[in-house]
Amino acid sequence: NYRFPNEKECYELLKFYKVPDKIIKHSLKVAEVSLELYESMDNKAKNIDVGLLRAAALLHDIARMEKNHAQKGAEIIQSLGYSRLAHPISTHMDIAVDDGKDITEGEILYLADKLVKEDKILPLESRMQMQMELFKGDEFVLNKIEQRYDMAKKIMLKIKKTSGEK
Repeated sequence: NYRFPNEKECYELLKFYKVPDKIIKHSLKVAEVSLELYESMDNKAKNIDVGLLRAAALLHDIARMEKNHAQKGAEIIQSLGYSRLAHPISTHMDIAVDDGKDITEGEILYLADKLVKEDKILPLESRMQMQMELFKGDEFVLNKIEQRYDMAKKIMLKIKKTSGEK
């Protein structure tokens, strides 16, 4: 009946699902960046549940070794009874951003994940260029990369708008 697992329970779930250390390090960095993004809004994002955000960041790649890992991870989390946590995990790869609505935990997680390569923080443009170079020649994948980074840029704007930054 818990809304989401606490930090210790997240680590236990990662161990139980045999998530490799490399992915756990990535998830820790994504959690760190997620909280920094939240804090950059100076508590003006009243609808954000920080505990939910942290749990989602820690568990977003719980099924990373599987095909369609975002959806599979959400299914695992849902099966454990954490329905509120399943949505941000399901959208950490692909998300639709509504400019007219308040920022969500899923949007913050999405952006943080795009800013972290393995366990290193990279500027969004650098990360996008790395992806574009890796998949050059595959138009379908390149279009997907562009869509994902367009969503990330929209989220960055929402964060700036929420914080009152011009």
